[in-house]
Amino acid sequence: LEPASPTDSTFGGNLYWTGRRHQLTCSATSALYHVVQALGLRAGDEALVPAYHCGKEIGVLRNLGVRPVFYRIDGRLSPDTRFIKNLINSRTRAILITHFFGFPASLDAVKELCQEHNLRLIEDCAHAFWGQGPLGPLGASGDAAIFSPRKFLPIPDGGIATLNTLHGSFPKRPTPAPEFFTAVRQLSIWHKSLKLNAPLHQRLAKRLVFAAMWPLVWSSSTLTKSVAKATGYWDSEIKRFDPSAHALSQSMSRRSRDYIQHNVDSLAIVRVRRSNYLQILAAVQKTDYLQPLFRSLPAGVNPLCFPVKCHAPQQVSRALTRQGILVAGWWQEFDSEVDWPNFPIESDLKHKVLVFPIHQSLTRKAILRMANAIKTLSI
Repeated sequence: LEPASPTDSTFGGNLYWTGRRHQLTCSATSALYHVVQALGLRAGDEALVPAYHCGKEIGVLRNLGVRPVFYRIDGRLSPDTRFIKNLINSRTRAILITHFFGFPASLDAVKELCQEHNLRLIEDCAHAFWGQGPLGPLGASGDAAIFSPRKFLPIPDGGIATLNTLHGSFPKRPTPAPEFFTAVRQLSIWHKSLKLNAPLHQRLAKRLVFAAMWPLVWSSSTLTKSVAKATGYWDSEIKRFDPSAHALSQSMSRRSRDYIQHNVDSLAIVRVRRSNYLQILAAVQKTDYLQPLFRSLPAGVNPLCFPVKCHAPQQVSRALTRQGILVAGWWQEFDSEVDWPNFPIESDLKHKVLVFPIHQSLTRKAILRMANAIKTLSI
């Protein structure tokens, strides 16, 4: 694989990728699948992973025969290095670090442990596309990294795997999925968008459109998803990871690549997301029922969303949904192999975290309406 050139505009003209070997995949999950193999992890090896996790990354490891061993994070959502140190043994081969919600995790002590014990450091940057930290671009400090541009951009698919070490190489280059299956994913996204909450007048308009289009959307979406799943091309967003799926051999679709190349200004996107984050932060700080996970926005951070802790998350979510504000719980599934009483911070986060959208497509009016709803909500 060839590294991106300084003039490569595949990622919005950003020099972020210059000099790194990268592999375009259909998702961050499949990117991790390629990274784990590229770094030489094998069945019987162990990888240290945060107990606070999505679940898909754990599925990748388990299906490759790599045993996930869970470590604690601290109150700043950075790795608890003392806890990690006590987990390292002769079978440990790698440490996976997650930059939660786009905010950089502390890496210095973890890097020292990796150097001391000859371990591979994998940065999970699925929340941190175009992000910067104290050590430079997020994803550049470890031996490898994964990214999920589709979490930040309106594209049907897309993951990126990068290697920063000369040791190891990616499996064979993925090939783009047939356009039919890319269209299936796009249709599914559009289908979901019709159900999203909005101001009253927009909700009424959406319901009219939804009612008129429902038979066509439902029949075509159901049929095409069934065909795609039967052939292994559907990249379903379920926790169970299927290493035999054809999606693993797919690269980012041509449609997603074209969108990024011709429609993305990364600097402008980061600027808008940061501005939206700060406006929601100002509103949340005036409440007593929401606690921001991050009370400031360091330079270079490209936030995924606005995460808060809430003692009554379901009540708050329902109240805001009635006003057309879409908020959601985050990573609420509990892995049965984690000894949750030994991970109080992680358990608390899974029970209490809600996330607010700060996407760059939100208008100033929408952000102000969200901020006002947050400030005036009575719980």
